[in-house]
Amino acid sequence: MASRMKISAVADSMGVQPFRTLLYGPEKVGKTTEAAKADGVVAIDVEGRMGHISVPKFPMVTDWDEIMEALDELAESKHPYKNVLIDSVSAVEKLLKRKIMKESGWSAEAADEFGRWQKLAISSYWPDLFTKLERLEREKGMGSIMTAHLMVKNMKNPSGEPYDRFRPGISGDRGPELFLHWCHDVLYVAYDDLIRIEKRSGKERIRTSTSGDRVVYTKHAPSYDAGNSCGLPDPMSFSWAEYVRCREEGLSSLPTVLKRIGELIPQIKDESVRERVRDYARSNAGNVTTCQQIASRCAEIIEEQSKSAEVSTAK
Repeated sequence: MASRMKISAVADSMGVQPFRTLLYGPEKVGKTTEAAKADGVVAIDVEGRMGHISVPKFPMVTDWDEIMEALDELAESKHPYKNVLIDSVSAVEKLLKRKIMKESGWSAEAADEFGRWQKLAISSYWPDLFTKLERLEREKGMGSIMTAHLMVKNMKNPSGEPYDRFRPGISGDRGPELFLHWCHDVLYVAYDDLIRIEKRSGKERIRTSTSGDRVVYTKHAPSYDAGNSCGLPDPMSFSWAEYVRCREEGLSSLPTVLKRIGELIPQIKDESVRERVRDYARSNAGNVTTCQQIASRCAEIIEEQSKSAEVSTAK
């Protein structure tokens, strides 16, 4: 049997990347409505709030097993769908907790003790969900789009004061991390709110207002989780069409960015640094955002080398 591991196969597949997208944010910001605009989408309605949206969808699910059955059906049947939308993983988690309690014979208190049910969810059940979504990606070329509620998590800071961060509404410390790791794009959707401090009669008052516009944050910040692998601008206006446009634009730039990295790496004089950069570039060759950062860092290293050489010459 001829090997599939050919350079030509790598070249042919560049830029082809089904969605692995998680949208999270406050209620009524339009996450589900926009996600339902994805091309060829079929929805798994867990919340029961999609009745007003004209989109193909399975009957509302009532337990974890039905979600698994819906994903198996998509994998094993012929259909025209290109993307599956799960609305929402926060609601899925409630069904998952109920399943774990039933199978383990735990009361609610016993399940919550020491995060027992969360540990099981992280070690077995969420990976099962990802495996089924990966099967759809591999066998059907389908993308995965998920929504999640918003939660506020107090973060411990070893070097300073603790602070609050917006996170996808998935329980535990490791729950959100699983989705941040698996998804290509984790997008925090919010209203464009303005907060200002007014001083009157020696007192400070906080005033808030909003334009009503929706924005999506695509890169990590201390106050919220976000990230993307396709070079999205940050922030950007929130619409599915705009997201797809920027995503395709970013992915199409990958060959150019990789070529640029290939030109810069040989100019790094320190052999150990050069090899570390080369290894890191190889392991992240499909991530546009990371590759852009690598190219920028290479340019900085080369510039630092040049300045160091000029100082040595001057001496």
